[in-house]
Formats: sequence, structure tokens, C-alpha cells
Amino acid sequence: MKCGGVSLKGNHAVNQDSFSACKVRGGYVVAVSDGLGSRPRSQAGSAALCKAACLVADEFACDIADDEKFLGAVHERWLKILAEYNLSVGDCNATALIAVVGTEKIWAFRLGDGFICLAADKVAVLFDAKDDDFVNVTECLRGEFEFGKWERRQIPRKNFSGLVAATDGVTFDINEKILGDFAKDFCENYSALELGEILADLNLWLPTLSGVDDKTLAFLLKEAVDIGD
Repeated sequence: MKCGGVSLKGNHAVNQDSFSACKVRGGYVVAVSDGLGSRPRSQAGSAALCKAACLVADEFACDIADDEKFLGAVHERWLKILAEYNLSVGDCNATALIAVVGTEKIWAFRLGDGFICLAADKVAVLFDAKDDDFVNVTECLRGEFEFGKWERRQIPRKNFSGLVAATDGVTFDINEKILGDFAKDFCENYSALELGEILADLNLWLPTLSGVDDKTLAFLLKEAVDIGD
């Protein structure tokens, strides 16, 4: 497996997006978060979410028997990280996209804007299909854990070829088919390339996408020739 990502600053003073893509005990984690632009320390909130997701997935050894228990632990760790830096939760609201790849299963979780696509025999897509009236409204991490607001998906790892997660700054026409086709093409086109080549190419075309928001995309890909983990 190879993993990584690119995050580009938009028209904010700082990049409010964060991502992590790494190997942990029992598998891999990809986490992407978009700090709410209306919050003064939203970048800290997004960074804390990505760190919390990796720490908790490592503790669970990428084996999630109970979605609510896992997400509750991520939320609790996020709060703990913010408290360590004396940060107010209300100043640090952020969205959450988390994918956990275990030995036999893959889990994906979404709270708020952005999308995750898991490519296997079919492509599983998680995204916020907004009504036009609510295009600027999103769910986010807050002080209270709200399990019912998380979108969740689980697929077998068999025939898994990769995953892509991105903040809503990665803009193009958003619907399930377009996102599914994008993820399938992404995995097919990049699986044979070295990590550096992938990152260089992403840095070429991500800035060309329309929109002035921060743009963050993270990925995990199976090698073209599977040499194991």
C-alpha cells in the first residue's frame, strides 16, 4: 500500500484543512478535515481530528467492532488534544472524513462536507448531497458527540484497490456516479506510479480546479503488483 496527500491553501490567511495518511497498528488510516472558516482556530481543530483518528485507529488495531464506540473514542481524543493546548471547542469546529483499512474490512466515516470513495468490486461513496437551500451549511465536530449525524460505511477488503478522500474545496460536479468514476480512474491511473510521481501530478492539477477554498486530497492505493503490507 502507498498513501499520501496534498493540501493547498485557498484565500484564507492560513490553510484550515488538515490530513493524515499513514500506517498504524493493524492497517492504515486516512483522515481529512476542513476547519470551519467562521471559527478563529479551525485549523487547530482540523489538525486535532486527523491526529485523533490515527491514534484511536492504532489503539483499535484497525478492527472496529462497534462504530459508535470507535467514533466516540475519536471525539473524546479530539477534545483531549484541544484541551492540552487550552483551545476552546467552539473556536475549533471542523468536519471529519475518516477511513480505516483493517486486515479483512474497511470502514469509512463522514461528518460534514467533503467525500470519501472506497474502490473495490464497486465504489462505495460517502458525500454530503446538499439541497441548494443549504449549500453553506455543514455538520461538524462540536463539544457533544452526535453519533447519529455521522454517515458510515463498511466493505470487505477483498478486491480493494484504493480510496480517495477530499475536502469540498476539491470542486467539480458532485454526485455519486461522478465521484465513483473519479475514484475508479484515480486508483487505476496512479496505482503503477511511485508516490513522488503521484504527489507531483496532484500538485499540477489540483490548483486548476475552480473555487477559492483550501483544497485537500488524501489517498491510499494498492500497489499495481501486490507485495503485501
